[in-house]
Amino acid sequence: MGPDHTTLKFVNNLGASNGPLSLGKEYKEDMNDLRHEEVVSCGIDELVYEKGIPPADFIKFDLESGEEYALHNGQRFFTEKRPIILLELHSLRAKDAAGLFFEKYKYVAFLMDDISERKSPLRSIKDFNKIDGVPHMVYCIPE
Repeated sequence: MGPDHTTLKFVNNLGASNGPLSLGKEYKEDMNDLRHEEVVSCGIDELVYEKGIPPADFIKFDLESGEEYALHNGQRFFTEKRPIILLELHSLRAKDAAGLFFEKYKYVAFLMDDISERKSPLRSIKDFNKIDGVPHMVYCIPE
């Protein structure tokens, strides 16, 4: 999942560090050492409303820098279905996209470190920017 209606180059020789080659993910390896394959990328609206994939009530996004695309190409799905989302972030761009997502779709988020106490709810990019660095995992629920 990532940008909708497109094909991406996806690095396939780095194990857990595999990911898209052109979505902002940075690799420490030399470009000549990266093997990749072409993969179809779909947005969530495309998957559910065009390809007929049943809509989920819970989604885990671990997209190796594709989070910003997945969070912003599901207008219909995030408005109508409103799933719970476990979001793994991989960059400052993904963090900013998540903050905008909270505002646009009226989600409340909690850092996984704080989830048992449900403290410090995040509702906006302003809330998210108060956090230093990029949190690893965020639990997002519709308001």
